[in-house]
Amino acid sequence: EVLRGPQSTYFGKNTTGGLINIKSRGPTAEWEGYVKGGRELDVGGWLAEGAVGGPITDKLGIRVAYRHTESDGYLKIIGTDEDVPNTTDDVARVTLDFRPSDAVSITYKFAYFDNHEKGNGQEVGSCGVDYRQSLEDLGSPEDCVINYRKAPEFPIDGGLLPNTFFNRNEGHMHSLNVDVPLGEFRLTSVSGYNDLKSDWSAD
Repeated sequence: EVLRGPQSTYFGKNTTGGLINIKSRGPTAEWEGYVKGGRELDVGGWLAEGAVGGPITDKLGIRVAYRHTESDGYLKIIGTDEDVPNTTDDVARVTLDFRPSDAVSITYKFAYFDNHEKGNGQEVGSCGVDYRQSLEDLGSPEDCVINYRKAPEFPIDGGLLPNTFFNRNEGHMHSLNVDVPLGEFRLTSVSGYNDLKSDWSAD
């Protein structure tokens, strides 16, 4: 859905011009589901995902979705022949929809994600004093020589330093929407909680 104008009440202060709100699919009136997969040959990537949902009772529905993706990387480190960045992603979501009457709806969603990334997807762009010192500490006999390839003036062609970069983000999110009638009006309550843990290291 496209929401025009400021939307800070529900979506935060950075929505002064409006936003596009993408709603995940909820429980359906009948049981249904799907499974699919894919393969990316150039970077050694693959994915698998699926979902299932339907009515538990005539008033309570559920939907569960899950996706897993992996990739070996699209850059190669000269000297180690390692492909980077290696990534792994897991995402899961559970939705419960409770409707005790035709006028009242209660929806709870739980989402979990876990992202791993190993190896830096970039090249060194300049040969400054600190970098030349690092090469000397590793035993390089000449300034800005990497894997016996002389860099023209400033740019560096490839890299030989150990690639210790990693990044992991893990978190879970909860949301609860309650919609009830109050005479001629309706009361809607929107609650949310997010938790994120991020660990990273960059050489």
